[in-house]
Amino acid sequence: MTVSTIVRAVALLMLAALALVTGPAHADDDTAKPAADRCVNGNACYHFLRAPVSAPDPCFCPLCSDDHQHAGDTAPDGWNRRCWDRRGMPCFLKRHAASWQLSCSECLADTECCKEPFPARCPKCGDDKGPGPWRKDAEKLVAERLAVEKRHWDKSEPIVVVGRHFYVVTDIRSVKVITPHDGERVLSGHEYAHVLVMRAEQARRDFESAFGMPGISGQVGVFVPERESTGRKIRSDYFRNPSVPFVYSAYGSSSESAISEGFCMNGVCIPFQRVGDDAGMHEALRQFIAQIFFTTWIVTSGELRTTPPWAFAGIGFWVGKSPTALANEVYWLEGEDNVVTASGKHWAKEVADTAKKHGFRPIEEILAATTLAKLTAPDFKQIWGWFDVAMKDAPKEWAALLGELRRGTEVHAAFKKTLGWTPDEFQTRFQERLAGLRRTLKDGTDVAESSAPLAAEKDPEKVAARIRAVGVPKDVAIVKELLDLCARDGDLVRETAVLVLSRIKDAEPREPLWRYGAIHADAKVRATSLRVIRLLRVTESRAVVHAALADPSWFVRAEAFLAAAAIKDFDAQAAMREALSGGDAKLRIAACDALRSMGKDANPICVAPLAKCLDHEAWQVRVAAADALAVVGTLDAVDSLVRHLETETARVADAYRDALIATGRHLAA
Repeated sequence: MTVSTIVRAVALLMLAALALVTGPAHADDDTAKPAADRCVNGNACYHFLRAPVSAPDPCFCPLCSDDHQHAGDTAPDGWNRRCWDRRGMPCFLKRHAASWQLSCSECLADTECCKEPFPARCPKCGDDKGPGPWRKDAEKLVAERLAVEKRHWDKSEPIVVVGRHFYVVTDIRSVKVITPHDGERVLSGHEYAHVLVMRAEQARRDFESAFGMPGISGQVGVFVPERESTGRKIRSDYFRNPSVPFVYSAYGSSSESAISEGFCMNGVCIPFQRVGDDAGMHEALRQFIAQIFFTTWIVTSGELRTTPPWAFAGIGFWVGKSPTALANEVYWLEGEDNVVTASGKHWAKEVADTAKKHGFRPIEEILAATTLAKLTAPDFKQIWGWFDVAMKDAPKEWAALLGELRRGTEVHAAFKKTLGWTPDEFQTRFQERLAGLRRTLKDGTDVAESSAPLAAEKDPEKVAARIRAVGVPKDVAIVKELLDLCARDGDLVRETAVLVLSRIKDAEPREPLWRYGAIHADAKVRATSLRVIRLLRVTESRAVVHAALADPSWFVRAEAFLAAAAIKDFDAQAAMREALSGGDAKLRIAACDALRSMGKDANPICVAPLAKCLDHEAWQVRVAAADALAVVGTLDAVDSLVRHLETETARVADAYRDALIATGRHLAA
């Protein structure tokens, strides 16, 4: 079962995170050891440790595969061979704790799991010589931690596990897990606490492999209460806000930290009741850990300057959903003012389909978002798509890009410095990659597919994909070809052409817009050309635009009104006033919109015909007129707005009220 979980008020954490620049982190992890020795030297897999049950997750051990398991035939040096061979869960979990260097309250409390001479030293329980398997202060440490943590639980004592990098506290007593090979299995709370540490450590390894070491000293707190009510107590006490799920930068010192009386500098609290199942918990844990590490990587800071919301969200989603088993899970990131409830399923297909239809939000709008509240579910999926594709095709460059952002480099400069492309160029390559026109982000477009004339292609989606592959039109012939395609029925090709044509930068390829397109035999082409002229503000097209004000097609005249306003052809207002008095409803709306865009440059004599449109039978015309009066209105419009307000309701009445307020402000100014 996939669980979409809502995290509210994450944006508040941006204000709570403290900025503290740190020096470079030093490698101290077992990842530096040879892969073949990892299980022997520590952090061993279930198979090597001779677990009596199936592993809860796909094995991370490089010596394990679907048809071969890394069997621990030989006990590590100093381990009791009889203990090593014992198949019971208590002994296995003690072996697991020793291998992973875990000080576990349940393991330490169990001194009767076997009949060996010194069971408290398990798995070195054969004698009392030499260093034990646990840290010297393990029993004292765990006792102190239990005393601190159990105040949050009224009816049960939590399990506490202190690892090298993570500190896990949970009161879960059993949980159902879907294993990779043996189906469902119920884990005890004791085993699940160990599994949470393993998963956190794997997330750490994955982050370090892709981006480098985070700058964290000490443990990251991982609090997994059974119930949401307990979670609120923990978050209120440790994070100073019951709605904040984690502290993702870091407190400046243990005296400033409220987490477990300063034991942790940052942490996360995920109530199991909120995520609903183990898969949701696993994805949420990986996501939060990635975001905590991101805000401590290179610098320790959660400020907007070094932690743009799109990158903060993207790295969490990418790490969280990377394991195949978690591809359909999501723990939604939100700001204070929005709620995201979309599913986490099938993101790869959704993003690819959106690319083929060219339905992505412009990249500049996403990069400019200052809070998570300004991003929607489709935005988050697009961001995840950036990470997914970039980490496959250009992982070093993408990691370098994120590194520049963490150093405070401006986003456009960071893209150019690391990838060699502007954000728009990256977005184009990303879309073409998903549409099948590039094999990778770095490759050129597929020459074999794009060599045939565009006009010969009949499938609208393929035509749109080919148009997107043009990138920035620089050739007059290409511009004319794109304009000709706009004569086709259907919006997909035309809208895609508009998007590409609006990227033209040079004067020469702009000329066909008004010398060819605006006087084309097909009305759809003329209208499209005028629309692009408006978007690019092609002032040299003034004469052609003015002539289009009398075009026989209402659609062309409407686009001409808007283009004239954009290039400040004030003489066009006469035609607009004429349309307000007797034109088609759609044409009237275009005239209203054009006058509104002119703002204070509009002639005051336009106010009277705009006010008359408040009597029009179509409510859309009345709203458009009110919106225009809100910008260009004078005292003469106030009486009409007040009079009509008495008979209007809902959307129209709101527009009239807004127009009155805006007019009042203009007059007061």
